[in-house]
Amino acid sequence: MSEMLNKREKHYCLILLAVMFFVSCTPKVKDDRVRVFSFPAESGNIAKGVSAAYAGLAENHLFFMGGCNFPDVPASEGGAKEFYKTIYCTPIPTDNDTILQWKKVGEIDNLSAYGVSVSMLGGIVMVGGTNGKKSLKTADILTYYADSMEVTINPLPDLPVSLDNMGGAATDTMIYIAGGNANGVPSNRVFLLDFTNLQQEWVELPPFPGNPRVQPVCVVMKNPEGELALYIFGGFSASVDGNAPSVSPNGYEYSFRRGSWREVLAPNINGEELFFGGGAVAKINDTLAVFAGGVNKDIFLSALQREAKMKQAIEQNDADLQEQLKHQAKDYMTQSPEWYKFNDKVVIYNSLRNKWEEIVVTSLTARAGASLIHNNGVLYSIGGELKPGIRVAEVVAVELQSY
Repeated sequence: MSEMLNKREKHYCLILLAVMFFVSCTPKVKDDRVRVFSFPAESGNIAKGVSAAYAGLAENHLFFMGGCNFPDVPASEGGAKEFYKTIYCTPIPTDNDTILQWKKVGEIDNLSAYGVSVSMLGGIVMVGGTNGKKSLKTADILTYYADSMEVTINPLPDLPVSLDNMGGAATDTMIYIAGGNANGVPSNRVFLLDFTNLQQEWVELPPFPGNPRVQPVCVVMKNPEGELALYIFGGFSASVDGNAPSVSPNGYEYSFRRGSWREVLAPNINGEELFFGGGAVAKINDTLAVFAGGVNKDIFLSALQREAKMKQAIEQNDADLQEQLKHQAKDYMTQSPEWYKFNDKVVIYNSLRNKWEEIVVTSLTARAGASLIHNNGVLYSIGGELKPGIRVAEVVAVELQSY
């Protein structure tokens, strides 16, 4: 494990500004403490790993539910994607635990994946997603009762549009949804649900600038002025309405006070621009968040461009070009995991200083479609894929320490 963590070169501490009379420090990996836990062994096809699951924290338990995979025939061979609805939870592991104590505690309402899930109000809010045939408008809150190991799922107001593959973030009483496919089309739209006024239902905020963003990451943090703001990074868009496909490494910040967006430069580590499309983020506090995973923007953009060419070839009835592009697509799907160059850097963003810091490099978090959860100084990366169509049945725990 030590060669993956490269602790002598990659670990260091970032001293933050004093905020509200205290100073916090950037976490770093503690003594190579990276552990790998497995999925539920008795869960059938879920034991093969899932991507794009809903996940969160409730009552000192980790949860994941839903998700999807290719359980029988690989995606590269035209296999069918299967969606799930089972809810699994496990107590937060202790330092001495070698396995997770997974238990099946119920089912969500839909076979679904690719939605948003956030931990808030003592439960886990799940919004949108898709079952592979249609996108969803639904929103629900899961509440867990640890004494009886039971869950309840209560409906929230439906979204005004169907949404999947969007980003989401929350404050104590509000949840924000941004980007994704709105009614099947890559979108710049942003929605807010205020839990102190559910009768108001979802409110649409000003759209973020630039290209639409599918699979972005979002987090609410304090901006350099010390005000809470919604941040969005990463994301991509297929060709829409004649526009070229795009990937968007940069970010935008929506100031709740100003009611407007402004650009944030793309994450940059030692001159290397990072891309979090398909990645994940976990908030540590109002000024620190940790980001991990995501596809390689250049390789993924080439795939999107090929899909756009295929669409044109079909419209033009160009059989030769279609056949050529099919071979290219097959070649794309059958490379080794290393070829895809998924992001293997776990980084901290300090929103007050608008600074990015690398805390560890490990292939174990180089995933797309994983869920990232922070609890008491430990990051949990749940599931995801290590290459297109190939899931991992792992929960990777990275222990952090503040100095």
